[in-house]
Formats: sequence, structure tokens, C-alpha cells
Amino acid sequence: MISISQAMKVALIYLSADKSNLQSLPTSNLILIDVPLISNNITYEILSQDIELVYDLTKSLFWSAKLQIICKDENIHYIQGYYSQSQEFVLAANPIQESQSLENLAKTLQVNKWASVYSQDHLLDYSKIIIKSQIQVPVSSDMTAEQIEKHLSDLKYYDLSTIFVFLPSLLTAQLLSFISTKDYSGYIWVLCSSSDYLPFSTHSDLEKQGILRLSPSPNGSIFTSALDIFSQCPYEKFSKCLSSFDLKGNYLNGTFYILNVYNEVYNNIGSCNEICIVNENIHWPKGVDGGKSNAKVLQISYEGSLVDPTGVPLNFLLPAYHGIEAALEYLPKISSTHILNATRLSLGGLYYNKTYVEDELESKSKDLGLAMISPAMSGLTVSLYNTLYNTSHNIPLIGYSNTVSMLSSQIEFPLYSRVCMPDTYVTVIIALMIKYFGWSKVGVIYIDNLFSRTLYNEFLTLSQVFNINILNQGQNMLPENSAEWTDKDLDPVLKYLDKSQARIIVVLCYTNEIDKILLRMNDLGYYGNDYEYIAVGWLVDELINPPNALNTTKTRIIRETLKGSLMFFPVSFIGDFGKEIQDFYYKLYKEEPVGYSSFAFDSVLAIYYAFQNLIGSKKDYSNPTVFMQALRSVKFVGTTGPVSIQEGKNDRSPMDHFIFNTKQINDTHWEIRTIGLFSPASFKVFSFYENITWPGDGVPSDTPNKDLCPFDVKKSKANIPGTIVLISVITLSILSCTIAAYKGWKNFKILSPPSLDDKKYEITFYDMLNIGRLLIDFCLYLGMIPSLPAVLEIFKRIGDALSLDLERIYSLNPQIYWKIYQMVLSYAGLIIISRILISLKITIPFIKIFMSLASDLFFLPIFSILLNIYMCQQESLYIYLYYDCFTQCWNGLHIFYIIINTGILTYFSIWIVYEKLRWNVNSFDEQHIFLSPAHTYLRVVFHAFIVGFKKLLWLYTSRGYTIILLVFFSLYVVACKKYSAYNSQIVNLWNLIVYFAVICICLFALASEVTQSQTSPFWLVVILCSWGILLVIGLLYQKQKKLVWPFVNNKVSMELLKFAFQRSPAIKTPSSIQPIDEEFTFRIQSIPPNNSFNL
Repeated sequence: MISISQAMKVALIYLSADKSNLQSLPTSNLILIDVPLISNNITYEILSQDIELVYDLTKSLFWSAKLQIICKDENIHYIQGYYSQSQEFVLAANPIQESQSLENLAKTLQVNKWASVYSQDHLLDYSKIIIKSQIQVPVSSDMTAEQIEKHLSDLKYYDLSTIFVFLPSLLTAQLLSFISTKDYSGYIWVLCSSSDYLPFSTHSDLEKQGILRLSPSPNGSIFTSALDIFSQCPYEKFSKCLSSFDLKGNYLNGTFYILNVYNEVYNNIGSCNEICIVNENIHWPKGVDGGKSNAKVLQISYEGSLVDPTGVPLNFLLPAYHGIEAALEYLPKISSTHILNATRLSLGGLYYNKTYVEDELESKSKDLGLAMISPAMSGLTVSLYNTLYNTSHNIPLIGYSNTVSMLSSQIEFPLYSRVCMPDTYVTVIIALMIKYFGWSKVGVIYIDNLFSRTLYNEFLTLSQVFNINILNQGQNMLPENSAEWTDKDLDPVLKYLDKSQARIIVVLCYTNEIDKILLRMNDLGYYGNDYEYIAVGWLVDELINPPNALNTTKTRIIRETLKGSLMFFPVSFIGDFGKEIQDFYYKLYKEEPVGYSSFAFDSVLAIYYAFQNLIGSKKDYSNPTVFMQALRSVKFVGTTGPVSIQEGKNDRSPMDHFIFNTKQINDTHWEIRTIGLFSPASFKVFSFYENITWPGDGVPSDTPNKDLCPFDVKKSKANIPGTIVLISVITLSILSCTIAAYKGWKNFKILSPPSLDDKKYEITFYDMLNIGRLLIDFCLYLGMIPSLPAVLEIFKRIGDALSLDLERIYSLNPQIYWKIYQMVLSYAGLIIISRILISLKITIPFIKIFMSLASDLFFLPIFSILLNIYMCQQESLYIYLYYDCFTQCWNGLHIFYIIINTGILTYFSIWIVYEKLRWNVNSFDEQHIFLSPAHTYLRVVFHAFIVGFKKLLWLYTSRGYTIILLVFFSLYVVACKKYSAYNSQIVNLWNLIVYFAVICICLFALASEVTQSQTSPFWLVVILCSWGILLVIGLLYQKQKKLVWPFVNNKVSMELLKFAFQRSPAIKTPSSIQPIDEEFTFRIQSIPPNNSFNL
């Protein structure tokens, strides 16, 4: 039944109520069928006339569903002529998209207020824009002229000059005809796509000229175009005929054409998509001064690919394209002589595909215009330039993000210029920054590609000029294709970098390459606080704040590695104009622009000002050579600051650069902060308005830091064999001290001296010093308590210094540790040698003083330092000394020290403790008249216990150590109460007060740990209050017991100095004092002949 040679029979089906709007339709091959609102008599009428295409204009869900069923059953083509969510082909404008385009057109026309004239059947479709109007005027076909006049009269009371019309075609013509007879001149009339009034025109002045209308068809009516095409289209060619329309799926693509009526004909003067571009002068209605009637419309083009030739999305380039489009929309605000219209090209975005590019240039050859904004990628720009030259397209190119240095040459690229700096300029800034911080040695990593090689060669030249030593030169290049990198590619370069001991690292690569480099360096153990990374564009927010990966190991490693890193980036959106455009961009796209959006914007401004100069001087702006001369001479203030082109080059003149720094804001968020400015034209080239966050403490040194561990100390853990050895040594040392003290007590048979409270003794300066032992003990015990709460660190540091417990000093620097350790070994060695010489009856000056100090005041710090050599940590397979991560445990030098240290520690644990009273020869006459002999050995054993358990704090929690410390102090207080520590009640009283003061700190430290409270001011107040209470208790007890210091009733205190270094007179007490030699008087019996130490 269907003929394959003749055109299809088309049935136009519409509701009877709409017949008036279709009275001017052609009738060739067209069957008009008007239907009531609801009816069942349609199938026979369609089939009886051999209809091959149904064009549905009913705007009825009932008829739409019924007609689609009939067409499907009878194999008839179906097209819907009004917009709905149909699954069939819809040849009608989307009212939602059209509403947005109408708003964009209003912006282009600089209209911010308008009235809306609408009918009820259009209200729902265009409600989005109608509700934004200043006044809404409803109109219907049954209204009289007087009623329409009454509604429109309200317009005169509003400050607006634009009227949007949303009416059917015939009603629109009637409205315009009526308006022409009234005083409504001076208004701009903008019609929607369905208000096609020309077929019904009454030829009034308003209808003849000045109306603006949006339409999905460039000739004014998608409906008329469809009828013309399908009324001549054979049935089997339906799909091909349908391809004549710009469809996206089953719907029109969404492009709307700006039609301007002149001489009663629609003229296509522009289009609206994401923005509205007006290509030709607008003919305005009488009485309207559009302000643009004399402006020239100059055509340009720009690369705007959103997918590459293989279809991969390029969304990251969208902010740059938006920068171009924002500039095109902004220009009418500042231009009265000319405006720019731009054609978006799809040239590949990332890389060059010859066929793809040539096809695009050929298909849009008429729309390329007078100048072209080049692609964002430098490689694609170079290839595009050559293609344009080879195909005789002499079009000037303007770049905004092409930074490769080869494009600088005007000889090789005479029709190219750029508003950005070449990459090589940042190497100059890096070199200047290196010298600014006093560095002269750096490491450099680069990639074997055009971008990276160019940067490296330039930096290599600058390094000779600025006397910068590249430590890893010769083995610092990685292969080109980073996607195929393996450990074999990375490891030689990274290991050589580590071997060079460079600490200032300049990495010349892209963002997608740096993470692989950093992660592999972490795997190899090459990290630390002294590495300072300098970036060349790859330091972006997505690197340290990747979406949906804030807590991943990769993110943590990259953040920790890049802490404090620096980068320089050209300034963007600066000054008042820059801020204005930044706000303008945000209003357009509802998102913040990026740096290259600013340069893209300025590239359009450069073209605009070049045309302005040529138009003003009446030169031929269509001549590419003339245009390039004008472009290279422009000078203007853009969003990136003052813009001009260097003489003799294609590059922008030197410009300011932001200084970026990676900072940690909180536990989960890091930022790349703008902290300063590099300004080549400023007297102060580098200026900073925020402190730089460095990877370590202060400006890193370019000299290899010998104290920097070759691995992450935070990842280390206790070495199990070393821990067993340490615990064994501590246990044996404490046991040896205890047994030695017990043997010494038994063998020396110390007799207690008489009480000093009877005031029969003269007190000398030595005795005054011994009272100071209370303060020394207090400071020593402060150094033993754990750091809880945080405020106690203050007390601990004071205690460390005064008690000669130097752990907090040498833990900061391994070199200090070894110096202190070697001093202790030398001192101990001197004691051993001296003890041997004394056994040989050889007299050594002052040897007894050294012996006395070693057995008394220096015993605790020496014992503590000697134990440190056994403390080892392990990270992976590397076992190292706790206080020096470069010394490997149980190997070489460490074993040598272990052997010597074990011998000295054995001597200290046995002989020094055992012979303690032997060396304190005047303990009870001059130096320790207050100190009880019973307390002498008890005190040294207690010190050995607390030092041993303090070393175990290195292995266990501070809470457990605090509990053990409390137990020890409590037992020690009981022992001191039973065996009076001092030979005076008042001194014993304050000795106990000291112990209770330390116990209070331990109790509060434990409380802060249990309650997880680290509020330092609170605990400081609590501790000071507890000490105050103890002080009051001590004073009250002293007053109640009428205790006085032994020297109170002696001579005037100044006379004490007179006896400072004199021996107290021997007191003749029957059995307590026996002369041993001519020089000293002891309160101990003679040492028995058989006093050897036997365990």
C-alpha cells in the first residue's frame, strides 16, 4: 500500500479549538484533521486516507496516547509537535530550556526588569520566567480591546522597558496590532517560540520591525520546517529526513535562535545556548534606543572541546572555557564600538588528532573568524598552528595557558601570542627563592617529555648563573610515560636522590605524576621533616584533598610528605577589576573560578583591545599581520593585573606570582594557602603576609642533616630481643645494688651519731649545703614523674636540669647523647683506674671528691645514662639505638660499647654502692652531719629502682609507670619514717613534705590520665594548691612541736662562712668516734680486716 517513490501523506491532527491558529498552513500532501476534546472516531479516518505520518498538535494526553497506539499498530510514523515527556520524536521547544535562554537574552540586552503578557495555557510552561517579572498581564482570546487596554495600562506605572510575550500565534498578532494603535512606543518586545505571529500579521508598524523572538528553528518555525520536509519525504526515508533537525535523542538539542523582525521577515541574528551571542545589529522598534545599533560584531573562535577524540570527558577544562564565555558576555558592558561573537570548536582538548582537527576546521571554516583562542594544551596548540598554516588558514592564535618555551619565538610562530608566561619563567623564580633562603644545594627530578625537559634545561642554565649545585645531576630523569612506570623505573632515580643527600627537592612534572613519585619515596623510606618540595604547577587541592579519600593511607602519606611545600603560580583575579569579574563569573556559573579562568578571560580582552585600537585608527583589522601588530602592542589592566607583550617575543611581560604553601588546618582538612607574593617590579621581590609552614622546625637546611632518621620513627616499635636484654640488665642492676647495699650495711657496722637537737654541735657550711639536699631530691624526683598532665612538663624540665638527669637534652640530638655518654664512660673509667691506684697505695689529688660525687650526687644520672645503651627500637628490618637512629643495634660499634658499658655498669651496681661510705670519708663530721647513716644505703637502692622502672616507661604506658612510682614513693616514705633520713627532726619533717609534694603530682597525673583531661591551667592550680596546703601543714607542725633549725642559736649566720671549709671540732663521745688517721674523724667503727665483698 505504501509507495516508495512518492512523498508521504501527512496528517496534521489538532483540536478543533486551535483551528484558528492553523488557518495559514499549506495543503500540499497535508491532511488536516481536527478532533474534539474526546472522541473515538479517529482510527477509520486515518486508515481510510492511507496516512503515513501523523503530526500530533493536540496537546492532549488522551489523543497523544490514542494516536501512538494507532501508529504503532498500523506501522505509521508519529511526531509530536508540542513538548512533553513522550518516548516518540518531539519537534518542539523545551519550555524550561527556553525560559533559561530568555533570561540569558535579557542579560545580553542588559535588561533586569520586564513585564510578562501570557495566556493561561502558557503559564505552566513558562512559569519560571513569568514569576520573575515585575508585572504579570494575563490575556485571553475572548477578551475585548477595552479589557486588554485596562490590563496593559498598569505597565506605565513600572520602571521597565521590556515586555515578554507568551501567547499563541494568532493572539500575539492581535495583541501587537492593538498595541500599534496605542501609546506603547519605546518598549522592547521579546516573544517566545510559540508566538509566531507573522503568518497572521496585520502589517502594523510594530509587526513590521523590531520584534525579538526565540525559536528552535533559524527560519522562525520548527513546525513549518517540519511540514516542508516531511511533506516531500518518502516513507522509507523518514529517518534521513528526521536527521535534518538538531536532535539529541528524541528531543531538539536545546539551541535557540535569536530572530529579529525587519521588513516583516525573521532575520537570524544570533543564538542562545549556555550564553546568548548576538552576531548582527538589532533593528529596534520605533522609540527604542538599544545602544548597540552601531556596534560592530566581530567573529572569533575558540577551542572548547568537552571530550577528546576518543570520547573521554574533559570536564577539568570547563572553567577555562567559562572564562572565555564570561568575557564574551561581559564585553557589551564596556563596549560601544564593537562586540565579539565566538564559535566554539572541538579540536580534541588534550592531544592532536590530524583527521579530527582538519574535519572540524573544514566544517566550520566560515565561522573561524578573525582570530582564534588557542587550546589549553601547549602540544595541541603547536600542532594546530602548523595545521592552520598548511591549510592556508592565516588566523592569529592567542594563548592563555600555553607555557611551553618554544612558542616564545616570533620567527617560528609569527601569528601567535599569549597572555601568560612561559614555564621557564617559574624556574627563574625558583632560583631566586633558593638564593633568598640561603640554599645552594638542591635535588631535581624531571620527566623525559617536552614540558619537563624544557624546564630542566632552563634551570640547569640558571643553576650555573646563581651558583646552585644540583646534587643528583646525571641520574634524575624519569621515563616519559608515567602510566607505565614501574619500581624499576623509579628506584634508580630515587635511590640516587637519597644518596646525594639533597633536602631541597625541585620536582618538574605534572600533577598526575607527582603522587607516584611521592608514594614510591615513602615505600623506600625516603622521607623526613627536612625534605622541602618545590612545585611547578602540580600542587593542586585535589592532590591533598581528594574526593572520598580523606582517610586513606595514600592521602595521609602525600599530605605528610608535602607539608610545607612551596609553589609559585601567576596571580589571578587581583585588584578591583579582578574581584568584579570573579563575582561576575560566580553569578554566571554558581561556582568559583580557577586561576586559568582569569587568563582565559584576559585573552578575550586582549583581542577586544587589539580590535579597538585598529578600529579607532581605521586600520584593516581583517589582516592577520596587522592584527598581530596591534595585539603585541596592547596594554591594559586585566583580571591578572597589567597585561602587555614582551618586545620581540610572543610572551607576556614579567608578572606577579602568588606563593603557595601547604598547611594543615585541622585533623581532616589541609589547604594550599596563598602566603605571599613574588613581584619582579617591586623593591621587595618576595613579600609574605603569612608565616611559612615548613616541614620541620624553621627553615630547612640544604646541608644533609645527620640527625634525620632514614625512616619514619613514628612507625618504629620496641625490638623484642633488645627489650629482653634491657629488662634483664635492669633487673640484674637493681638486684646487684640491693645486695651490695645490704652487704655494705652489714660489713661497715655504722653507728648512729648523737642527736643534733641538743645543740652541742657547731654547724659548718658543709652542713648548710646538706640542707640543700632537700631541694636536690625534690628536683630529682620531679624528673622521674610522667608528663601528665601537660603542665607537668615544666616541672620535669626543671627537675631534669637540677638533678643532672639529661635525657631531655640528649634525646633532641644524637650528637649530644654521644658526647654525654662518652663523658660518663670517661668519668667512670677514671674512677676504676683511681680505685686500682688506691689499692696500690698511690695517692691521687682530689680523688676522694670524685669518688664521693660518683657514689652520691652523680649516681642516679650516671646509672640512668649507662642503661640507655641497651634501649633499641625496630622499624621494618632495621634495628637502631633509641637515642641515635643511625647507630644499628647489636652490630659493630654498638656491641663494642655494650661490652665496655656492661663492665662499668657492673662496677657501679656493686662496688660504688658497696663502698659508698668509704668515699664519703667525712660524711658525719663535715659534709653530711645531718644525713642518717641508715638512710645512706636505702636512698641509693631507691634511686636504682625508680631509674630502672623509668626505663620501662619507654615500653609501657605512663599510667602503669605512675602507679608503680606511687607505690615506690609510698614505701620509701614509710622507710624514711622508720629509719630517720636525717639526724634532725625538723629536717626529717621537711624531707617528708618533699616526698608528699611529689606524691601529689603523681596522683594528679594519674587522675588527669584516667579522666582524659589535659587542661593545663586547671592542673597547675590544683598542684600549686596542694603544695600550699602541705606548706601550711609543715609550718603548723613545726610550730606545734617547737622545732628549730640546729644553727638558729649558733653564731650569727654570716659567721658560718668563716667556718665554711673548716673541720668541726671532734666531740669526745665514749664510743661513737674513733680516730682513723690524722686528717679525718669518722662516726663509724674501723672497717674490719676481712671486709671483702662476697655475694
